[in-house]
Amino acid sequence: MADSRPQGDPASVGIPPLLAHLNSIVTDPTTPLEDPLFEKVQRELSFYSLPFPDNQSTYHTLLTHLISTLPVLADDAPLRTVTSLIDALIARMPISAVLSFVTPAMLIAALEAPHPAPNLLAADIIKRAQGREGARSVLREDVLSALITVWMNAPAVEVSQRGEEALLNLLEGTTPGLVDATRRLSLTDEDETMVDGINGSAHRPLDVWVYLLEGEGGDIIRRACVTDPGSRQASLSQNRLLSLLPNIAHLDFGSLVASRGFGPENLLNFAMDIVDREDIAMYLVLVEFYKDLFRKVHSAPQPDSRTRFVGLVERRMGDTAAVRAVGELMREAQQDEDLADFAAWVAEVVEDTAH
Repeated sequence: MADSRPQGDPASVGIPPLLAHLNSIVTDPTTPLEDPLFEKVQRELSFYSLPFPDNQSTYHTLLTHLISTLPVLADDAPLRTVTSLIDALIARMPISAVLSFVTPAMLIAALEAPHPAPNLLAADIIKRAQGREGARSVLREDVLSALITVWMNAPAVEVSQRGEEALLNLLEGTTPGLVDATRRLSLTDEDETMVDGINGSAHRPLDVWVYLLEGEGGDIIRRACVTDPGSRQASLSQNRLLSLLPNIAHLDFGSLVASRGFGPENLLNFAMDIVDREDIAMYLVLVEFYKDLFRKVHSAPQPDSRTRFVGLVERRMGDTAAVRAVGELMREAQQDEDLADFAAWVAEVVEDTAH
């Protein structure tokens, strides 16, 4: 069968008309978005592959135009169309290339945008960020502040979930350990201070654990959860915090309980104390939180997690939500043979709290 691809650069068929259209939108934001132009380039990406190493100038030109269009789009539907194509392009690029192009300022602007599509795009890029390049572009106070803010406050559930995934990925990518003034990322000495390739400024990557548990990140969480007690937004923020904490406990329960970023308390105790037990919906959320916390600590790799957890449970067994969670876990375990070891562990923890 004859090759049906056009001669020369296969991207030349669909990209020039799209670039012209994007220029028109930037010049006149009232210009309607022509979806078929985006769909054609999406098809060409899929059909011809267009590997990044052989088409870097094409990627750079198209990404430049697409990103410059985002600030002038006022509706979610066109934003989703544009960010979908950006997603398709960066999915074909190594993360080092993405982060050399997408500046911290771009990430912050996308996270602070009032529409879900740019929020999701930025969260996905941060989620992929790892290693030296990731530390340079992402582990910065301004970027982490914007990420935690959108995770806590975004109206769209999908955005908060993606923000949680990105934040958890950053925590997983750093070295767990007791939180104190000497904690540092697992970077070599020469990497501890990095130079931003975009503007030449030097900065030290933040320790995301310290920033979240003892720094400004914790302050953002506190404000989101308690500024308007009883409001729907406060309940959403509390729910999102309770969703993340069991995963942090699994990664490093010791750092979580040893931190003191909330006065004399840590983030875990803060989250459990602020929930209104008279709010039935939040009470049930808290029960599920306790159940998830038991499961995650049970499977935690740190050898001292169980000992530390016994102390926590001992202080919490006066909480009816904790008592109900233990009862539900034991009943579930009786109905599932695969949970027998877990049920025995729960029973031992509860028994130890009585001594």
